[in-house]
Amino acid sequence: MHRLLFLLLALLALPATALAEPRLDGEFPVDSKPAQLTLGPDGNVWFVTDSDEIGRITPDGTVSDDFPHGMSGAARDITAGGGRLWLSQDDSVIAIDPADPENPEIHSINEIGTARGVAREADGDLWVVDDFEGTVVEVSADGQFKRELPGKEVKGVKPSGRDIVVGGDGKLYWADFNGPSIQVTDPVAGTTKALELTGGNPQELAVGPDGQVWFSSPNSIVGRIAPDGTVDETTNTNRDGFGAVFANDDAYWFAELTTGTLGRLTPGGELTHPIDLGATSKPRHITKGAGDTLWVSLEEMGKERIARITGVSAPEPLPEDPGPVA
Repeated sequence: MHRLLFLLLALLALPATALAEPRLDGEFPVDSKPAQLTLGPDGNVWFVTDSDEIGRITPDGTVSDDFPHGMSGAARDITAGGGRLWLSQDDSVIAIDPADPENPEIHSINEIGTARGVAREADGDLWVVDDFEGTVVEVSADGQFKRELPGKEVKGVKPSGRDIVVGGDGKLYWADFNGPSIQVTDPVAGTTKALELTGGNPQELAVGPDGQVWFSSPNSIVGRIAPDGTVDETTNTNRDGFGAVFANDDAYWFAELTTGTLGRLTPGGELTHPIDLGATSKPRHITKGAGDTLWVSLEEMGKERIARITGVSAPEPLPEDPGPVA
């Protein structure tokens, strides 16, 4: 009884201020259609476009979107690591120093025919999905080809790869649109297995807590993968899920293209749709930024822009138990 009374008094003594609710807090026009985004080592968000340029947006919403990446056509994906930005492109990877974005370093990799997602391991190596070949290609930290590992056919169909992440177990998880499946490649053993899905065509992935991996699909399905390979699919009726990120509020956030909304799924499976960006906004990709923010690419024709969501904060901890009261 004494302990319960102490906790009640402690709660009453807390300041009356509450954490801000997640909300739309600015939309910033860009010249070309924005696509994948990533938080750079400089604290800014960087993004690829549908042109041969990449862009940067600062925490206050200042946009610079005219940095040529040095290759013809749009880059396929972007990630950060080792103080640099890394772009996947057909037949190459591109390294960019955020402090000197006018001078990209192009590394030709003939083994990457049709590039898709790119991810970086802790040792600095990159892995790039080759969609046409249904493989993943390892590239060293200095931009040299190392090896290519095949995906696993599902029902006799070659994988068609999309996004890729490095899971908490060190394995590579990549979305197979054709399977449909999530391909799991063990870079140590050099082997791949396919986790078949019952519905949807997976597009993008995010790494969550305790080794969990999340995937999106534009066919009314989102899902979670446990470290033991168990797949838990959640119905997301009439909503096209695309880009995804695990945010500071301990939940997955994802862009829903056809409804102009953002979805939120907890690691335990609670699904909500807390942000409405407008029915015609066409949100597709999403990333975390500095200061409990999320940044979302909006593809509305003639109104291409990037949205900032604030207040995506960590849950407030409960008061500590004071222990036995004399």
